[in-house]
Order: sequence, then C-alpha cells, then structure tokens
Amino acid sequence: MHIFDKRRRDDESYQTFCDEMIEKLKKFARDDENVLALYLVGSRAGNKETDKYSDFDVVFVVKNTKKVIKDKSWIETFGKVMIMQEPDNVKIFGGEDNSSNQYHFLVQYKEGHRIDFNFVTISHLEDGDMKEEPFIVLLDKNGLLKKLKAKDFWKSKKPSKKDYLACCNEFWWVSLYVLKGYFRKQELYCLEHIDNVLRKELMKMVDYYVTLSTQDKPSTGKNHKFLKKYLSETQYSLILKTYNAGNLRGIYKSYLALCKAFVYFSEQVALLLGIDTYPVPSFD
Repeated sequence: MHIFDKRRRDDESYQTFCDEMIEKLKKFARDDENVLALYLVGSRAGNKETDKYSDFDVVFVVKNTKKVIKDKSWIETFGKVMIMQEPDNVKIFGGEDNSSNQYHFLVQYKEGHRIDFNFVTISHLEDGDMKEEPFIVLLDKNGLLKKLKAKDFWKSKKPSKKDYLACCNEFWWVSLYVLKGYFRKQELYCLEHIDNVLRKELMKMVDYYVTLSTQDKPSTGKNHKFLKKYLSETQYSLILKTYNAGNLRGIYKSYLALCKAFVYFSEQVALLLGIDTYPVPSFD
C-alpha cells in the first residue's frame, strides 16, 4: 500500500490541486455562519520548502465547536476519508469531549492529501494560544485576526551559560543509567534513557550550536527536519550514527556515538559562548 502515491503528480497539476483545495476551504468558511475566520498555519504558511508531502494545517475561528463535532458530514467536503484522528476526544478513555474552546480533526484523505483542522472559539484565540507560529489569513469576516501576531517557535534560542551547564549535566548524569542497563542486559531500560533523555539533550545542544554559529535566526523545523542544511556532512553523520541500536551490541554502539556527538557539539558551544567546556565524568 502506497499512501502517498496520489501525491506524485507533476508540479503544475499539484499546484492546481493545492489552489483548488484552498478555495474549497475558503468557500466552506464563507458559507458557514458558525465560522468567523480562517487562517493557514504550519509549513505552508511559514516555510518556502513545502513539497507534495506537506499537509494543510488550517485554523477555523468559530462561534462554538459543538456544531462541527455533532455533524461530521462536512469532513467529506474535502475528499474521501482514509483514516481520521480526533485527539481532543477523550471518550475512549471514559471521559468527556474537551470541545468547549478547541477541537481538532486530523484527516488523511484517500486522494493523497492530509488536512489538520483546528476549530477554536474567540475566547481561545484571545487567550493567546494560537499566536506562536507563522500564519496566512484566508478569511476574516469581522476583523478578528488583525491583532494576531506570529513568531516561529521552531527557531532556536540563544543559550545562556546556565542552559549549557544544565544540558551537559543532564546528559552525563543519565548516561550512567544507560551503562547500568547495558551491564544488566536490560535492553529496553537502556533504550528508554537513550531515546527519552540522551537524544533529547544532544539535539538541544545541537540547536545551541546552530543558533550560535549562524548569523541569521535559524529554524531547524519540527522534529529537526531542516537541521541538515545548517551542518556539514561530517557533523550530520555524527548524529545519524547515534541511531544504530536494536540489541545490546547496537545499543552500546549507539551510546558511544551519542557520547562522541555530545562531546563534539558541547565543546563547540562552549567555545562559541566563551566558557569552559563541561568536564566529561570519568572513574579514572
């Protein structure tokens, strides 16, 4: 099964498809009295590097969210549903819908496109929760979006000495847990700490490096999808080598690669900050 086969159109026909989809979204917003405004967020709003696999992320400002939740027939206005997710619907856990101020529908259509619908009320908009990413206004019936401001929250932030020390301390402290699990032959214990802590702190340090070594304000993107363009091939390979894990031997190899990459990037960050490098813990 090739989920994305339908997206493999030529550039011209795909652009036509995108333009038509935007018009469908705008028409839906215009025709529905419950909708007050519509704007585009995500990669299509703030990034020129969109391609045939980029989703449509749209925010509808509505009078209330209950209408779109109660009658979901509108979803097929934009195509035939292959699979859908409602992350705000917690009924499957025995609770109630969290549908008063915000509700999401994440929809993958059989035609190949995906649309992430986010319905928010005016009160939710005014709380400031939607002001943290680039956006393009598609429709604004009452001028609600005039005061909306955006900033790219994927952009790396310049670290302080305190940030640097905290990152180093967390990485090296938890690295001992990995070693303990390795010698006990506890693969999952090792992988939990590698994936949830060591890798997280490594990527944080890499972001620090990119921020300090780049003249402009870099944006490495969600899940670091644009990180590659800010690093040399050698630097990028240091990170890729940390993913070789699947058994105890692979775990240990991954662990050593993580430590090597962290040492390199933490040394570079310390140099750029003009501070002493954090000492690597040793039993010697």
